Amino acid sequence: ITMLRGGSKLGGASGAELAMRRGESATLTRGGAIRVIEAIPSHFDFRVGAGESLTIHDPRPPSAVQLQFDGKCPGGGIIEVDRDGRFRTAKVSAGTDFANIYVPAGSWSYRLRCTTNGAEGNAVATGRIAALRDDGRRPLPRNQGVNDIDADGRNYRISYQSAIPSVAVHVRNPGARHRLHLAAGGKEQTFDSSTATITVPGAQLREGTYTYWIDRDGAKQDKVSTLIIDFDQTAPQVYIESPSNGQPWSGDIDVRGAVLPGWSADVEAVAIPIDKQRRFAAKVSAPAGQALAIRLSHPQRGVHYYLRRQR
Repeated sequence: ITMLRGGSKLGGASGAELAMRRGESATLTRGGAIRVIEAIPSHFDFRVGAGESLTIHDPRPPSAVQLQFDGKCPGGGIIEVDRDGRFRTAKVSAGTDFANIYVPAGSWSYRLRCTTNGAEGNAVATGRIAALRDDGRRPLPRNQGVNDIDADGRNYRISYQSAIPSVAVHVRNPGARHRLHLAAGGKEQTFDSSTATITVPGAQLREGTYTYWIDRDGAKQDKVSTLIIDFDQTAPQVYIESPSNGQPWSGDIDVRGAVLPGWSADVEAVAIPIDKQRRFAAKVSAPAGQALAIRLSHPQRGVHYYLRRQR
């Protein structure tokens, strides 16, 4: 039994009843037992505005997320959630000002559609949610040293975890003056050296694909090499030291952790300062939802919520 609109009660054996809302489904066995298939949470762990894309780091998914309409649907609306962005098998949750959804681990698309005269219109907000089973306790990677590559016509790949490392390009035939040409996106950098090693500082490199070659005493050498620099997506970017998941809250909550460069932190829109050692610490009030959601954001890595529950 699936509730397509409105709400009702499903009756079972021995007077059992299940109140069902739009988007929920259940089965009734031959013996009259009620089995819930899809349920909409009556609570929420944390809330975000409909249209935001985010990654959830939850030690114990699924996460109960409240998607707020923020005035986009004066007459109420529905949130549709599906692994497929075409929403062919979407789960539905309806509400007036917000809708609650369960988000299991995985990658999800969602959209908000307003309800008018009993029918839904086109999407007025869309977003994506990636949900990970993660407690944010993996140690952060240390800064990488210098990576060695050769100017020998081959392809090289460097995957970095924290900051792009410096690169040492080794050339043959020492004793001459060398100029390294490093080109990407229609722009070229040059680096001169009188030794057989030319070092390029990591601060002058970006993610992407470079081609590079050597001039020896003003003459271009015939070997053109390729260097690909990419970010290691498996590397932890955030470390949450406190609170521990399952730790009871009493009064203000001690929030502490560390991040790699470029991240900012807040809890319920209150910014948490990050010091020069890239550590953060703050006392925050108990959350409105059932989970403390520590929000970390990065210009390239997006918005991430790290959840902590009392139990």
